[in-house]
Amino acid sequence: KLRRLRAYAAAKRYEVETGGVVVAGTPVATDRDSQNLISGALALSSTNASLTIRFKGADGTFRTLDAGGIQAIALAVAGHVQACFAAEASVLSSIEAGDIT
Repeated sequence: KLRRLRAYAAAKRYEVETGGVVVAGTPVATDRDSQNLISGALALSSTNASLTIRFKGADGTFRTLDAGGIQAIALAVAGHVQACFAAEASVLSSIEAGDIT
């Protein structure tokens, strides 16, 4: 039973992690490929503060982002992902303690 609970917690974390977020009105995909592309855009923007990129939101709409916009999205996505893992860790602790059965 513990194995099933742990597996369920991991599956739920993944579902929420990759379910997307909205940043300043822009829906942002948070699947693993999108996380990597956003990280790449952040790295690129750090080399050129005047850089702008065409960013495709999860709704299919393109937006032009400057370095600050890229950073805002990257930080929001990273925060979302980390919150998902923190929640999973908390749930796993509760499973181990017998508080979730």
